[in-house]
Amino acid sequence: MNLSRAFAGQEVGIKEVEDGIWIVSFLDYDLGYFDQVAKRVEPVDDPFKIKVLPMSPEWTFEKCAL
Repeated sequence: MNLSRAFAGQEVGIKEVEDGIWIVSFLDYDLGYFDQVAKRVEPVDDPFKIKVLPMSPEWTFEKCAL
């Protein structure tokens, strides 16, 4: 399977998650799903998106400045 020249010489992981559907990963990032029947990789939305938790509704700038 050829993903990109950017991954040349790098280890890319694949794991079957359903019959004929494989998750393609690099380091700790899931890049997309490989469909064995269609022989194509469909990307996930944004594997490098920063995961930020919502702020507490109790927190305000005024409380922090005290």
